[in-house]
Parts: sequence; C-alpha cells; structure tokens
Amino acid sequence: MDLQTKIGKISGFKSRGKQLLALFNAKASLNTKQTDIDNSISALRTQIETACRDNETESLCNSLNDQLATFAIKATELSNQIEDKLEAFEASLDSRKEKKITRKKDTEKRDTLTIIKAYYGDLDVTSKVTAAIKDNELTIQATNAVFTDPMVGYTKTLVVGYRFGKAMPELVMVKEGETLKIAYKRNQRSFTPISNTTTIFGGYYGTQDIKSQLKTMVANGDAEIKANNQNFGDPMPGIIKTLVIGYFDLNGTAKVDVAREGKTITLYEKIPDIKSMLSRMIVYIMNPTTYDYDKSQLIIVGAFYGTQPSFPEVRDLMSNNVLSLTVSDSINAQATEEINPKTLAVGYRYGNGKPDLVVAAKGSKMEIKEGSTYTPYGVQAKTDVIKAFYGTVDVTTKVKAAFDSGATFKVTNANLDNSDQRSPKTLMVLYTLPTGHQCLQMVREGDYTILAPPVSFFGWQQPIIGIFLFLSLIHISEPTRPERISYAVFCLKKKK
Repeated sequence: MDLQTKIGKISGFKSRGKQLLALFNAKASLNTKQTDIDNSISALRTQIETACRDNETESLCNSLNDQLATFAIKATELSNQIEDKLEAFEASLDSRKEKKITRKKDTEKRDTLTIIKAYYGDLDVTSKVTAAIKDNELTIQATNAVFTDPMVGYTKTLVVGYRFGKAMPELVMVKEGETLKIAYKRNQRSFTPISNTTTIFGGYYGTQDIKSQLKTMVANGDAEIKANNQNFGDPMPGIIKTLVIGYFDLNGTAKVDVAREGKTITLYEKIPDIKSMLSRMIVYIMNPTTYDYDKSQLIIVGAFYGTQPSFPEVRDLMSNNVLSLTVSDSINAQATEEINPKTLAVGYRYGNGKPDLVVAAKGSKMEIKEGSTYTPYGVQAKTDVIKAFYGTVDVTTKVKAAFDSGATFKVTNANLDNSDQRSPKTLMVLYTLPTGHQCLQMVREGDYTILAPPVSFFGWQQPIIGIFLFLSLIHISEPTRPERISYAVFCLKKKK
C-alpha cells in the first residue's frame, strides 16, 4: 500500500489524516510546479546573464538574481518541510500497524483453540484432532480413513469438545462422512465454573443434542448417566449409539466422557448419606466387662480373615496368652470372598494396656506375644485411631488425619496407598471411642468409611459411628442378615 492510500484510508474519519493528505497533495503539486519554476528560472537567468554581460541593466539583473535565489531557497525549504512531515506520518502509520499486529497476536494467544477431548464413535481421537488445528481453526473429516473404525458396521459420530482461551467450552458433532469445522472466535468472555458443582456444557446421544436433558438430570441429583433409549429416545434406530457428555467436574476441570449404548458415565462419586452407610453396617460385640485384667492376659478385640469376622476362630487358636499361627483358609472356611491380598487382621491388647493391630497375608506367619513393655491405656477424651492397614500397608497416618478432620472418603488406592496394585483389598481400622469401647472395623475397597463429624450424645462428643455402636450394644449381639455386607465392627468395652 503506497503512502497516499494509507493517508486516504483514515482521511475520512481523522482530521490529522485530512491535513496530511492536503500536505501530500501540496507536495505533489509543488513537484510539478517546481519543474516549471526551475525551467522558468533557468530561462530567465540565461536572459539576465545575457543582459548583464551587455551592462544594460546591471542593477536590475542583480536584483532579479537575488529574488530568484531567495525564491528557490524558500521553495526548497517548503518542499523539505512537507517531506519531513510525510515521513513522520508514514513512520507513525508503521508503528500503529506494528502495535495492531502485536495486539492481534496477544488476542490470538489469549483465545487459543484447545481441544478438550474428541471421540470418533467411542475411540479417543483427541491427538489427531488437535494436530489438525491450523491458524486457530479446525477442519477435519469424520471418516474411517482418518480415524480407523472403532465400531465396524455401524454409523459413527465425531464429537469434539473445545474452548477458545478460558471461554465456556462447547461440544460439536458431525456424522460419519461429514466435515467438522470450528472457526476462530476472538474476544470471547471468560467463564469460571462454580466450585463443587457439576456444570454441563454439552451432550449428544448418537446424533441427538441432549444438553438440556442432562442439565435437568444433574439438577435432580443424578450422578450416573446411563446411555440408553429409555433416557434419551432413539435417534438412530438399529445402530449402537454413543453417549458423549461435556461437563465441569467438582474440581472445576473441563471434561468430555463417552460411553457406548448400555454403558454408564459417572459424573461424580455420589457419597451415600450417613443413614445409608449405617444401614449397611453389622456390629459384633463381646459382652462388656469391668474386670481388671492381669498385664500378661491376651485380650482379642476383634479379628477378620478376608472380609469374614473371625473372632471366635482366632480366640480358639490362642495358647498360654500367645497367638502363633500360619495364615491360611483353615482359620475360617467361610471366608470365600475374593480379596487380594487375603489377610488376617487381629486387634488385641494385654491386660488393660493400649490395644494394637497386626495384619498378615495368607501364607505368612503371625505371632502375638507379650512384649517387654506395658503401656496403660485409659478411656480417651475423644475417638482415637490407633492403627490402620490397607491390605498389608500401614496407612494409620492418612486414616487418622481423615478421622480427625471428620472426613468421609472412599477406600481407594488414590486416597490411601498406591504401592500395592492388587485388588480388591480391605481397610482395617482399630480405634477407641470416648465410651471406652475398643473397635476393629473392616471396609472393602470401593466403599466409604464412616468418619463423620462429632455430634453431642449424653454430654460428650463422638462421631456418629460411635453413637451407632453405642446404641448397638443394646440391640445387637449376633449378625442375622444373610446378604453381603460392607462394614463389620468388633467392639470390646474396657474398664474406665
């Protein structure tokens, strides 16, 4: 673009542009006139020089020479001034252009197109879709040639979750054989999700947009969304469909998940309420006693082999206040549930000393005998986690921290320990209550612990689990329910 065009582009709305355009036109006109003037001056100078040589008009020719020289100097100065102003304006235009380019780059960087997740059928094709982005835009065909065929014989959809910068994400869908295009969008308003809330930003079941239905389901408390025609109708009869949901999870992370028809997408882990947890608990309780025990007397608080309560079996294996055995299925033939590793957990104490917990895997040896030291242990002012094992790994510190904070958490590798990848395992927790009861609790991997905040009961503080156990002393002596249980607890009342 030449200088005149640059000036002309802004002359209609910039007064300075109008002025500089006039300067430019004046310069052009001056250039033309300058040639004429130079020619005229040259011709006139020749005539004056001729006259001066003849001494006819010496004074006149000298005066004309001076005037012509002055005129030429002023014309040159005016031309130079106009040129300087035009050059300064051109530099200003270049600077503005550079700033505009910089602002554009900053805007594009701020509004960069990001692919959250992309699925062709139920195949994750995020990397291929991301690689197809060019100049902050996307054009890609939904074909088997591009992505391979994850669902042979069925029509598929390409669903892409994306966002520009920190704007609200979007979910787009095209059918197999179609081309998906995402055009660049700049200066979009940023979006911050609400914490601890599941926010839906898109959803498809087959080719059907189900965003509004998903919002309603989440608002009604649905945490697990099943991909079926009953929930969403049948937009593609006779074809296996995929459910794709775009959402912000409870941590504020944008996600896109997929499930084939008949499968389920879990948006978040729905923690059971306390009543539901307690209804799944069975409590085994020995008769409370107020006797003083000899320091050398071995007292079994509770025992589990696998998930099977095994208190009487372990008690019968004691000899002379010592428990020494090799862990095997012969301890309790009813412990048939698959647990890996299958462990024997025994909570015990000597006399009225502090209780302890030992855990040994199947095939290993367990031995409990009186030690050289004796630690008296009275009634504690609050619930006290003494020891905890996840499988055969000591996780006392993590469980105690969760218990002290009143947390309810799921028994998983992520929450407790990742060193043993075998599954399913059990969590064993030995703890005491302010009532003086000493309890051994078993929780299966995948279930939740009941570590509830303290509530008042008869003037003292204890967790809700403690209240349940305290009341259970009155009502429960032996388990009667035949169905699978998730929790079992041994509690032994000791002298205050």
